[in-house]
Amino acid sequence: MPLFFYPAVCWATLCYGTSVTWLGVYGVTLAQVFGGPQYNFTAGQVGLIGLSSWIFGMIANATGGPLSDLIARFMTKRNNGVYEPEFRLLLMIPAVIIGSIGYFGFGWSIEEGDRWIVPVILYGFTGMGGVYLAIPVYTYVVDSHRALAPEAFVTVYSFLMLELTDRSTFSKIL
Repeated sequence: MPLFFYPAVCWATLCYGTSVTWLGVYGVTLAQVFGGPQYNFTAGQVGLIGLSSWIFGMIANATGGPLSDLIARFMTKRNNGVYEPEFRLLLMIPAVIIGSIGYFGFGWSIEEGDRWIVPVILYGFTGMGGVYLAIPVYTYVVDSHRALAPEAFVTVYSFLMLELTDRSTFSKIL
């Protein structure tokens, strides 16, 4: 438990927990939005919407690690060859931009009554933003506390599992 109070671990828990909570919100919302009168999707069609987030997430998985490394190398050169774990956090910029486009765009497209493909693609952006968020979160924790990395991951996941089973922390905040 005391490891939670390390700033990097606390930050990782809050970022990742919030991201996972929003995915849970989408899980509830997709059936209501796409099963309703505006789109009239069947249960199977609603389930297939998840492929959008998965496909975009796979693209982010393939590009996020190399992009994070590229940013870290570039920043290390700019810092006279001295590496800082915070260099990994710069990947948060595209994560916030892509995620915000996905989250806000999804809601806006539903409100405007856009064709089904628009909110489905924007839902994919949320998946991509989530992966781009997870990569700097975990690499920062590992780079900040190498000796405590396994324990740090257990701490992050312990609080996340508490959230998923108890529904008390992040979901009440959101």
